[in-house]
Parts: sequence; C-alpha cells; structure tokens
Amino acid sequence: MEETEGYRGKSNATEEEAEEEDIGSSGVFLELKQHCVQLLDLLQNSKKNHAFLTQLLQLLQRSPPQSLQPFLEVLIECFSYTLFPLLLLFDAAVNCRSSMKSDSKDNPLESNTLRTAHKVSDSVAEGVVLCLEEVLKKCQIGSVDQMVVILKKLTHGAMLSPLEASEEFREGVIRCFRALLLNLCPCSDGSCPCKQIGQWPSLPAEKELQFPLPKLPKCDSVLEECLLAFLQSEPASAAIGHWLSLLLKAADIEATRGNRGSSRLRVEALMTLRVLVAKVGTVDALAFYLPGVVSQIGKVLHASRTMISGAAGSSEALDQALRGLTEYVIIVLEDDATTSIPGAPTDEVSGLRSSKEKPLASFLEELRHLPVKSPLPDDVRTSIEPVVSSRGTTLIDPDIKVGSLRVKRTADWLANTTAHVNKLMSATFPHLCVHPSRKVRLGLLASVEALLCKCSYALRESRLMLLECLCILVCDDSEDVSSYALAFFGLLVSSRRKHQMEHDIAEVFSRLVENLPQMILGNEESVALSHARKLLAVTYFGGPRLVADYLLQSPAIRKCTRTISTVVQICGGDFFSRRFHADGIHIWKLLSTSPFQAKPLPKQERTPLQLPYRRSSTSSEDSAAEISNLKVQAAVLNMISDLAGNKRSASALEAVLKKVSGIVIGIVCSGVKGLQDACVNALVGLASIDPDLIWLLLADVYYSRMENLPSPPSAEFPEITQVLPPPASSKEYLYMLYGGQTYGFDIDFTAVDTVLNKLYAQAFTSQMYN
Repeated sequence: MEETEGYRGKSNATEEEAEEEDIGSSGVFLELKQHCVQLLDLLQNSKKNHAFLTQLLQLLQRSPPQSLQPFLEVLIECFSYTLFPLLLLFDAAVNCRSSMKSDSKDNPLESNTLRTAHKVSDSVAEGVVLCLEEVLKKCQIGSVDQMVVILKKLTHGAMLSPLEASEEFREGVIRCFRALLLNLCPCSDGSCPCKQIGQWPSLPAEKELQFPLPKLPKCDSVLEECLLAFLQSEPASAAIGHWLSLLLKAADIEATRGNRGSSRLRVEALMTLRVLVAKVGTVDALAFYLPGVVSQIGKVLHASRTMISGAAGSSEALDQALRGLTEYVIIVLEDDATTSIPGAPTDEVSGLRSSKEKPLASFLEELRHLPVKSPLPDDVRTSIEPVVSSRGTTLIDPDIKVGSLRVKRTADWLANTTAHVNKLMSATFPHLCVHPSRKVRLGLLASVEALLCKCSYALRESRLMLLECLCILVCDDSEDVSSYALAFFGLLVSSRRKHQMEHDIAEVFSRLVENLPQMILGNEESVALSHARKLLAVTYFGGPRLVADYLLQSPAIRKCTRTISTVVQICGGDFFSRRFHADGIHIWKLLSTSPFQAKPLPKQERTPLQLPYRRSSTSSEDSAAEISNLKVQAAVLNMISDLAGNKRSASALEAVLKKVSGIVIGIVCSGVKGLQDACVNALVGLASIDPDLIWLLLADVYYSRMENLPSPPSAEFPEITQVLPPPASSKEYLYMLYGGQTYGFDIDFTAVDTVLNKLYAQAFTSQMYN
C-alpha cells in the first residue's frame, strides 16, 4: 500500500513538473510572439525602434532549450515564429550590404521585398545575428532541408568583405555557423556513419573553445536523414569545401589588414574550421581539400616568422592554426587509413601495424570505391549547388561537378599529398619551436606528439624533423613545455616502436653533428641555440651506445671531435662530466691504439658497439684499423686541448683527468713525430687544469734514466728520487698506471725531453708565476 502511494507521489510530481514546463513554454511563446511581430515590423520599416532586440536576446539566453525547440520545429512546415523573421532580417542585412545582388530565380526562398533598398543598420544587423546564434545554440535542426536553408543564408553572410559589413557582424555569422555545427547530434542508428567521428577537435587547446562542448540533446524522434551523415556524404562535399574556403579566407583577410585586422575574428574563423573538420571527420569527405587547406594554413604559419603584432601575429590564431592543420592531417593521413592503400610503399617501421586486421581493411577499402548512390532527393541536391556557385574564392575548380569531389586514394596520391604536407611542416615547424609565445610552443608540442603517434608511417619523411622539434622543446624555458616534451620523448624510446625510434634518433644525431658548426657560425643566435643542444637532448636520450656507434662506425670522426668540442664548450663541462667518465673509453681507445697496425679488440668489447639495426660487411678489427690513423688521433688530441684550455668546458675532463693525461704522455713516450705538436697542445691544456700532475707524469719518465740527477734548490726540498722513486720496470711508470695502455714501443727519451722543455716554456713557467 505504501509502495503504491509512493509511485503515485512520484507520478504526481512528474505531472506537476510537466505542467510547470508547459506553463513556462506558454510564457515564452507569448513573449516570442510579441517580439516576432516586432521583427516583422522592423523588416518593413527599418527606422522603427529596435531596442526590443536586446530584450529578445535576453529571453533567448534565459530560456531552456525545451522551451524554444517547438518553435524551431514549426519552421519545417511554414517558416513561422522566431527563426523565420530572424532569417528575413538577416537576409535583408546581407543584401543591403552586398555589392552583388543575387538573382531571385536562383533563390526562390527570397521574396521580392528583400530586394528593395532596405537599409538595415549595423546595430540591428549585429543584434539579429546575436539572437540567431542563441537560437542555433539551443535548438536542434530537424531535417536536412532545414539545415540546407540555414547554411545557404549563413554562406551569403560569410562572403561579405570588411568593406561591406562590420567586424561584429562578420564574426557573428561565423559563430552562428559554429553553433549550428556544435548542436548536431549523432542519430540513434548504430550503423550510421556518424558514429565514426569524434564529434570534437582532437587536440583541445589549453583554454577550451569559446563555449564548452554542449550536452547534445537526445533525439526523441528518429529523423529520416542523419544530419552528420549528410555532412559526410558526397552531395554535401561542395558546401563543405566552400565553407573551408570561406573560413580560411576570413582568417587571411584579417591578417592582410595589418593592425586594422581583427585577431578575434581570425581566431573565431580558425576555431570554427576545427569544429567543421571534426564534425565531418572522415577521410573520404576531407581528402580532396587537404592540399588547399594545407596551403592556406601555411600562410598563417609563414606569417608568424615576420609578424609579431596585429591579427597576423596573434599567438592564439597561430595556436588554432597549428592544431587545426594537425587535426585535418590526422584524419586524412592516419596510419590505419594509409597503410591499406593499394600499392603504397611497404611499411618499414618496426612494430608499426594497422590496428585493423588486413582482410577487413581491404574489404572496407573495396566498399569505399564502389559507386555511391545518393540517398537524398534531387531537390535537396539542387538546393546545395547554388552555395558553391555564389561569389567568392573556393578551394575547388568551379567546373568540377559535385559528384567528383572525392579522391581515389592511390599510392601516387599519397606520395604527392604527403610531399606537400612535409614541405610545409619542414619550412615552418622548426622556427615555431623558438616562438616567443608559450601558447604557440604548447600547440606545436601537441601537434608533434599527435603526428608522431598517428601518422608516423604516412609522414615518415618528416619524422626526423619532428624529432628535432621535440628535442628543442625538451630544452624549452617553460617548465610545462619541457616537462611534457621530456615525458613524451621518454615514452617514444620505450614504446613498441623502440627499435625504429633508435634508428631515427641515430639519424638525427648524425645530421645534427654534421650541421652544428655551420649552424653556429652562419646563423643568428636563436637558431644556433635551438640547433645545439637539439643535439643536447638527442645525446641524452641516445645514450652511450649512440655516441660510441657514431664514433666507431661513422666514416670524420675528425669532424665529430670538432663538434663535440664545440658542443661541450657551449653547454658547459658539468653536463658532460658523467658522459666522459662512463663513455669516454671509446674515445680514449682511439689514442691508445697503434696508428700503424690493427689491434684486435677483445671479443666482449665488440658487441656493445654494434647497434642491433646496423649491419656491417667488415669486422670490428677492420673498422678499428681503418679509423686508427694519425689524423684521427691528432683530431682527438686537439679536442682535448680545446676542452681543457677553456674554463667553461674543462670540468668535463676532471673525472678522467689522470687517465687522459696518462694516455697523452704515453703517445709522447712512443716518439711518433706526427703527433708531437698535437700532444704538446693537449698537455698545455691539461696543465691548465692540474700542472703538477702533468709535470709528475713527464718527470717520472725523464728522470728515471738520468744518472746525474740535479740537486734540490735548497735543503728544504726533498731529493727527486724521494719524490719519484725509479720504477722497477716500464709498466710501473705513472703514465702506464694511469693510462693503462701503450703502443708497445720503446720509450723515446729524446721526445720526452723535447716535450718537457716545450711545456716549461708554454705551461709550467706561466703557471708558476700566475
């Protein structure tokens, strides 16, 4: 009994809520009816008081969607109530500003009264577009016919130039279009193509779009046609292409106006472009326009290199352009879509496979290329065609028919398209890495991450460039940028693509090493700094195996030693101290190996130097013999001299000072004439760090064979034999104990004497008096 009463109570409460809702809707209806009459009066007499537009806007803003929806649904049959008079006034505002009058035969929905010389003021036009945006935000479009009508009218408004309409009106038109798109909800059919899209831009900015993603209303009634599926269909391709062109053109116009251009309108246009791309969201619907979109967005990215003020220099617009370009590219060139293209190059990326099974992917690809029979009636298709034939630049050839605005994605198409995208990114992305705006660098980081994760196969020609950008961002001054880039880089090198990433990092390292001297000497400071260190980040993530492989497998090593010297002096020795201690053994081996004969490396030392993806037709012994020559050793000695002689870089050698000093003294003792000057230079540098150590190592050899040792200058100094006891054998010389190896030649005491005398003049005397 109590349970029954509870149900009755709930039922009564529901009925009361419904009754209150009906009363509220009735109240809204009465107010809307009054304002609609005023809208029609204003249409007939533009000089009437238009203060009621503010009241109408406030009513629309405070009214819940369920109160406004019934009035929009009536539009399908008789164009009455709220939307009809708003659209009439909107048309009048557009027509009286347009420099080109349209033919009424092509626009049967326009009445002759709209072609009269009504002068709708800017304040009225702007008020109307604000009210229209609010209606489109809250009311769900009921049919394809209705959406086509609204799209056509908005298209005419979007084509107005800055000379024809105010900034507020043109911005309002774009916002109306975005509101329409955002309020399109998926249908209830589980097999509908609308389920394939994400509904929202995939790379949300730090600050979400101007108004948050609305809660999509539930479709209470099953529509005859899904509106999202219509946007993805071939009959809508022309309209989609035209709107892509209009939005990009609107953004470009504001940039060309200099300081008069509107940054806000430019941002709104690019933001709306992202929403349109997300709502269309399929490769078939967007692939045709990718080259044009890339070219237009390329203008935005290129402008950022020279413009720092006005609409063209807007960091917000640049951020939107970066994210919009990436979202478009990901949809069209995602790996899952491109790996299944017939005749496409074999995927050489280790571990990269489509997430879809091959048989299913092939089957779907065949279905895509079957002839498409449009589900739309002829009158609907006809009503779309005037949109693309209206005045204004489009991204498509006006002679192309609607049915041909789809591309057959072949291997040739993929090659041409990716080449176009690669060219744009290579010309713009590296410069954006050092853009002064943190927002832009965050947008670039989001783009780099998405492209490496989603399009690593299709954009394989840009992978190295994207990795270089990531290396710069790892060293970014902003902590949130650098920490996020560092985390993503770490994820890449530990992911299932680890082996492929190791190969890419090695290639980046080689490229950076070769180009660093030219970059430092021939470019401005910001470019040189970004190029350096790139090297700093890739060295850190590459680790000792990368450096060792480059040193022992690459054919300059001499160039590499010069580069290492330059990098360490720029970055400072402290950062590289651990690297020299842990990995410097591979460099020092170049000095301790005879330049005249091959010295086989122990078996256990061969494998670590051979990366798993490298193949070599020669043995480790042959490689070592090839590179162990006087020129290479002279280059290493010069590197030691440069590093040790510079206070900024000298700390890199502190942990290995005894070992390196011992090795260099060992070369001196061998008497190799071609290396004597390089050894002197290296010892002068090392003596600037610790002159006592260098003197002891040389004196230990020099005085060991001298019969008449000099007496101490005074009694307070000990005998030389007490400081340096004679060694029992050549293996007990200090340089042998510290360096660990020798060429195996007899000691050339004449060479030791020559070098010691030179050091007295160049190092020891100056150190003593300093």
